[in-house]
Amino acid sequence: MAASTDLVLYLRQASSSRQVQTADWTGRTIPRQDTALGAALNGTPSPRGYLTSHRPDSDVIAVAVPLIDHSGQIVAAISINAPAYRTTESDIERYGPALMRHATAISTALGAPAHLTGR
Repeated sequence: MAASTDLVLYLRQASSSRQVQTADWTGRTIPRQDTALGAALNGTPSPRGYLTSHRPDSDVIAVAVPLIDHSGQIVAAISINAPAYRTTESDIERYGPALMRHATAISTALGAPAHLTGR
């Protein structure tokens, strides 16, 4: 099957140790459009540095940031998915910067130029 640029593939997922968890999506795809991961992969700018989505067909809020390689290209994205009914704006404001720190570390390990990682 040919790869589609309209889809996002989940390569790996880590589950929370809390009672409420999302299903394991490893190996599954989601639409790229109108998702936080898709926006991160597209390089959609955000004043906060991270992207969020809460699609009407989902009970999950997603927060995502891109990962950048040595050539300065976005090659992947990381995200946090949380149940919408128990995720506040304060939670999102904690998740976004935490993801950005992890993305900077991963992108740096991939050789990303410093000016693209905020270092």
